Amino acid sequence: MPDPKALISFEDRIAKYGLTAKDVDAEILRVGKKQVVRLGCLSKRPSFYRPRLLRAGGVDDVKNWIGTPDSVFKHKPKMADRFKFEKPPAEDTLRVFTKLHQKHVKEKDAAKKKAYSSEIFELIRKDRKELNRIAKAYVYGNSKSVEAWRVWLDWLLRDSEFPVWLFQKVVVESGAVLELDSGPNILTGDILVIEPGGTIRTSGVLTLNFSELRRSL
Repeated sequence: MPDPKALISFEDRIAKYGLTAKDVDAEILRVGKKQVVRLGCLSKRPSFYRPRLLRAGGVDDVKNWIGTPDSVFKHKPKMADRFKFEKPPAEDTLRVFTKLHQKHVKEKDAAKKKAYSSEIFELIRKDRKELNRIAKAYVYGNSKSVEAWRVWLDWLLRDSEFPVWLFQKVVVESGAVLELDSGPNILTGDILVIEPGGTIRTSGVLTLNFSELRRSL
């Protein structure tokens, strides 16, 4: 049995998203036998329940909300091997970006500052595939391995939105399906019950954050 003192309370668990118990959408989300319930806000068919939308201030917010804490790799360093690069990130690109970022920070003229912003976003557009690879390493791996890219990743991920679906308890009965839209989703609460034959599915990235997981009520 886990040490009760080591367990994170429901209130502390949702506090990382800036939420309190008053923000709970419903006390219980129950998906009955053979039912399909969809949670979504980005499609043309929004669901009955509405999420809280988190807006990232930068890459560290994203890592805190859906990523792996760096502290994990102190005890399990081999876990970070999944996010090692086959080849190092392009240092020349990093230098160009760093110079542009420094000019943007120092510039006082609004028009020139906007022009630097446009150049930065154009670089991001051209190198998005590489940047997404680096962002994945930062968020899910040991961020220290790509720490030099943090400011660039802040530009990439700033103002990104993350739906948070908050319930006191979620119950997915046998044969039922709880489906979430594509894209990143955070499903959080106190108790998650998935009965044998019950399914939670998504075509995107799903973060489950509950105090307790059960296989039956």
